[in-house]
Amino acid sequence: MSLYAQKRVRKEPGICGGALSIPEERMPVSFILRCFASGMSHREILRAYPQLSEEDLRLALLAAAERLESDDEAAAG
Repeated sequence: MSLYAQKRVRKEPGICGGALSIPEERMPVSFILRCFASGMSHREILRAYPQLSEEDLRLALLAAAERLESDDEAAAG
């Protein structure tokens, strides 16, 4: 993940319980994933949460994918 992405989507103590999030918006990545899983489109999420950008949604998905890959590598390792 790029340095910008790492600065935008990260774990921050005291924000969102220290979970992976977009701290400036106080939006956990898991919540964004649940929005997609419930059937919301990008457009619907952005309308419901105007503090987020299209880029925030992409970075959240990327961060989640990289976290899963990292967990898989650690388990195989």
